[in-house]
Amino acid sequence: MNAPTDLTHWAPLLVPGLLTAVFGLLGVAVGGWITNRNQNIERKHRRMAEQLRFYAELLSIRKVILAKSELRNRLSIIAHNAWKEELAATRAKVEHSRLQ
Repeated sequence: MNAPTDLTHWAPLLVPGLLTAVFGLLGVAVGGWITNRNQNIERKHRRMAEQLRFYAELLSIRKVILAKSELRNRLSIIAHNAWKEELAATRAKVEHSRLQ
């Protein structure tokens, strides 16, 4: 048997097959990298959206508390002024009765 040891006989058959395999693997690697990158970006966006919802709820609770505090302060001032007027009126009556 005379088997050719020369690869020039097989080169026209091997080169296209090897190129196809190499470029196929390269395509899979690039596709995997792109998919991984997109998934990482989506995970980051999802995490930011979760944080945004969480902190938005906290901010709304804080605003409600702040509004109630401001209302309490205004009512306290109004009640204090009304009490001072009542005391002033009572003192005036007491002073008037002492003078008589």
